Amino acid sequence: MISDHTAPRDAVARACRCGAAALMLAVVASGCSRGAKTTVVKPSKLSEPRSEEWLRKSLDAEKTPALMLSFGELMEDQNRLDMAREQYEQLVAMEGQTTGKWRDKRPVVSAEQLRGAELGLARLAGTEGRDGEAIRGFDAVLKLAPNDPRTLQSYGQYQLTQGRLGEAESLLRRAVAADAKNADAKLALGTTLIRTGRGSQAKPLFIAALGPEKGTHAFARSLMKAGDRVAARFELERLLQANPGNAAVRQELSAVTTALAAEQRSSRGTVRRVGHRQANAAPRQTRAPQQVTAPQQVTAPQRMTRQQAAPQRMSAPQSSRPLSGAANPAPQRVQAEPRWQTL
Repeated sequence: MISDHTAPRDAVARACRCGAAALMLAVVASGCSRGAKTTVVKPSKLSEPRSEEWLRKSLDAEKTPALMLSFGELMEDQNRLDMAREQYEQLVAMEGQTTGKWRDKRPVVSAEQLRGAELGLARLAGTEGRDGEAIRGFDAVLKLAPNDPRTLQSYGQYQLTQGRLGEAESLLRRAVAADAKNADAKLALGTTLIRTGRGSQAKPLFIAALGPEKGTHAFARSLMKAGDRVAARFELERLLQANPGNAAVRQELSAVTTALAAEQRSSRGTVRRVGHRQANAAPRQTRAPQQVTAPQQVTAPQRMTRQQAAPQRMSAPQSSRPLSGAANPAPQRVQAEPRWQTL
């Protein structure tokens, strides 16, 4: 017979065991329903230090692959990458290990759990900026399971963050086709379409994933992030007309309207400054146009006659004495007077 003073202690022990089991189930459930690492909804108790301590004790007591994978994903969501990597690497190292005897032998880590660990390592490589390693990891996992919606979604979201929109769209469309209920894949695909200028095709995806009101609100926020404030204001105005008491929508609409007004004032100020500079600019000195005279008419060279072209003979110099009748009179000699003749 158990004494009465041990009853409270047993009750406390049972409560602790129940609380730890509940936490383990919550973590496993969050890991099973995990989609993108940025959109996982975790129980609020898991963020408390005491709950984490209990979870660690449970892992020490019973280190199962399912619990290790869930704990690694939880650490990844909390940006505690070293602890997440430790769990993933331990799971990968357990590949090939079996349990049981003879015909009851089975692998310790299932193929799905092994893919989850390798997928987690690929995500960590992408988060830490090792693009080549991340691509090789995603390709290796996708080769093992080409139609796995979780792998397609994670790979597509990574390509979206790297700006490779064509690859992201192809992978996310395959993820949606493989699992029509995958809301995270639809949201990522809608974001990709917005960034490629196809907002009209993106809105139905947001509504299908989150419902009419929440989906339209998320669509408007994605438009704001993409820089399309005019379209975002239109969607927010429609939301506010349908639900005037939505304070969040009213606040976001006010912020978008203020941003658009500031952009308009900035553009007007720029136009005014440019016009003021042009008006106050010193006039340039221009040269007077030179008068263009009419070209002179060039006469054709006159042809010379033979007489004009032949060289004229030079005549002998004429003497000052009158000429006789002869045509060519002979020159007369002048006699010199003798020196002895006197006057």
